Amino acid sequence: MAENRDIRFLVFDVESVADGQLVRKVRFPGENLTPTEAIRKYRDELIEQKGTDFIPYSFQIPISVVAAKISSDYSLVDIVALDAPEYRPHKITEDFWRGWEAYKQPTLVTFNGRSFDIPLLELAAFRYGINVGTWLAMNGPNYQQPRYRFNISSHFDLYEILTNFGSTRLTGGLNLSATLLGKPGK
Repeated sequence: MAENRDIRFLVFDVESVADGQLVRKVRFPGENLTPTEAIRKYRDELIEQKGTDFIPYSFQIPISVVAAKISSDYSLVDIVALDAPEYRPHKITEDFWRGWEAYKQPTLVTFNGRSFDIPLLELAAFRYGINVGTWLAMNGPNYQQPRYRFNISSHFDLYEILTNFGSTRLTGGLNLSATLLGKPGK
């Protein structure tokens, strides 16, 4: 069982959806739009302005986090979908941050999590009043803080590593990276 093993890494991914109420309140105040209409209107604007309809993480909520618990000998201990089968955003967020603390702050492992998954979960913690002071660790030197961009012992973002922390582009993303290793693509 995972509780009896040393968990050294949490490999995880977040799935999210746009919060239509928030989009309506922030982007279109005073307009008589439903949350669904607000999302559609925002996506249309994004396509026109940026060529993509992807709504920024700041307007999203987590609806699924799946984490693989890996021991210090790199053995898979467990895979868990947080708050399954209810998938409540506030509970997913709380379970994620409390789990990270309970397993003694294992290294988080993501692909482009620095730009999406982590900020989404940080903002969700803010939204739901969940204390993430241990993650922020603002009392020590910034290079020792878990959140510090170059602290790969706290967060190993494979995308950051493969792009030399944003110095280059990785055209092809996760699909290319998996294919290079002979694994199924995205």
